[in-house]
Amino acid sequence: MTRYGTAALAAVIIGVGLLAGCTSASQPDDPPSPTVSNSAPVTDTAGDGGRAEIVESAVTALKDAYIWAVGVKNTSASDLLVVVRLSGGEETNVNGVLHTILPGQTMYTGARVKADAAPATISPSVTETRWVPMETLARNDMDAGVELIEGGLEHGSDSYIARVSFSTRGVGVPAQTVELLILFRDAEGVLLGGMATGSTGVAAAGASAIRSTFDFAEWPAGADEAASTVTISVSCCAVIE
Repeated sequence: MTRYGTAALAAVIIGVGLLAGCTSASQPDDPPSPTVSNSAPVTDTAGDGGRAEIVESAVTALKDAYIWAVGVKNTSASDLLVVVRLSGGEETNVNGVLHTILPGQTMYTGARVKADAAPATISPSVTETRWVPMETLARNDMDAGVELIEGGLEHGSDSYIARVSFSTRGVGVPAQTVELLILFRDAEGVLLGGMATGSTGVAAAGASAIRSTFDFAEWPAGADEAASTVTISVSCCAVIE
């Protein structure tokens, strides 16, 4: 297995993070293009025509809040989707940023938003992407990505306990925060929304795990415990603006 070099990684993840808005602060109008070592710059399109495809999305009202979730698949067979920025539409406060989606992989982002009323629906769109060929990463002794091993929910005395385990491809990965995300689904498997629990882990060599608890009151109506899942989101910051 190849390994991340710190300097090269900073160019891919941190450099692209500045372009994609890892904070809500305003960014320069014309920031420099990040590069991977001495090779080609990260681009805004995949070399094989792949794209960031929104595979499902949902929003559901809670008491004094709502939850939302969006799933994004990297349809490229050759390029790493380094970053993707999402917008839920002008009438919502739904925005998100996902990082390092492997070829063929689907990642989710979602959150609980405090509000008096929930939007009836969300119409998420991809507003920005950044790509780099996996071949380029390999040529620079890098191996990107995080993969889910297992996630699950169980009852505590007065709360739910969410656990997730994951493996990282590479070591010493700065700016790759792995966040625990609960995806709520009904008995038919239909997505209702998601909630980041606020528990995160930093990508490291081999397998890692995250554990979080949340109150029964946060469980949305209509969600089926057996159909709901715990997953991970690789994001320096899923943004609600």
